[in-house]
Amino acid sequence: MTVVWRGLVVAAALAILAGCGQSGSGPRDVAWDKDTCERCQQVISAKKFAAQARDDQGKYHLFDDFGDMVLWLDEQKLLDGKRLLYVTDVDSGVWIEARKARYSRGFKTPRGFGIAGHALFKEGDISFGQAVAAILSRK
Repeated sequence: MTVVWRGLVVAAALAILAGCGQSGSGPRDVAWDKDTCERCQQVISAKKFAAQARDDQGKYHLFDDFGDMVLWLDEQKLLDGKRLLYVTDVDSGVWIEARKARYSRGFKTPRGFGIAGHALFKEGDISFGQAVAAILSRK
């Protein structure tokens, strides 16, 4: 019974964090091993570490690492809280809203930033703001 309950809680949390799925408002599908990172131009293939941002014109910008998204947003002067941002849940690979996600350190990510997002609280995790500050402190 506990396993079933936990599964339902995880599914509900992912559904909430992923957004309501309205056309044009959620994350974009990624062509894994074909689409490239907006910042470094590497092919995006690590599904558990990808990120994406939607700009004011509705264009999606894809990234192979959360850190690349943060640095690109900073370089473009777009770290103002107005953009739709998504990361993949490191545990499930499902897209979740980046600002609502929790983050953990110590991962081997594509660009070496070492920070990955997840939907559920874990001991020692950090908030979106703390994760952004950790990335920007490496500049």
